Amino acid sequence: MVRQVVKWGFGYFNTEKQEWRTFLDPIKEAAREVIPQTIRPLAIAVLLEIIRTTENENSRRWAADSLGKIDPGNPKAIAVLLEIIRTTENENSRRWAADSLGKIDPGNSKAIAGLLEIIGTTEDKFTRIQAADSLGKILTTPEQYAGVVSALKDCLSDETYRDNFKRFAKCYKLICNCAENLPYPEFYQPWHNLPTTPHP
Repeated sequence: MVRQVVKWGFGYFNTEKQEWRTFLDPIKEAAREVIPQTIRPLAIAVLLEIIRTTENENSRRWAADSLGKIDPGNPKAIAVLLEIIRTTENENSRRWAADSLGKIDPGNSKAIAGLLEIIGTTEDKFTRIQAADSLGKILTTPEQYAGVVSALKDCLSDETYRDNFKRFAKCYKLICNCAENLPYPEFYQPWHNLPTTPHP
């Protein structure tokens, strides 16, 4: 039964026609809503199978998102989303994956690194906005806030301001958020590349 619900939600590969087949939107949406309410271990196993075996990016994306909802922090779901972010040429898929990363596992260092990579490399304004918004949601520790300050402070250069103001503005907003969540000395150190010294 679980396999059938997952098949309705994400489709299947038709071996006779050699193509990925999906069901009508109402069926897909209803099935995807039911998946987290089914027998959890079986649903996790089926979703992992879809992630491993399908070539269809949209199905992998939806499976990873569903896996993240029923099994928060699942490393395979995070790995798939990061892979989609790094390899897809479709900016909608990249935005969607960035949004999912922001929901799956707050504090996950790999998710934070992937989102920082998007902010630093993508030219798509909307993808950058989504990555920055997701990043702002998953930072949980002072070390993570300080790491973001250290990683993004160079984006506040005069050159970035002149050549890519949208990136400058997003990074500025994110660094301000970090500053609001850090005591001044903990913000000052990564901003000025000072080594951290233990208290005597």
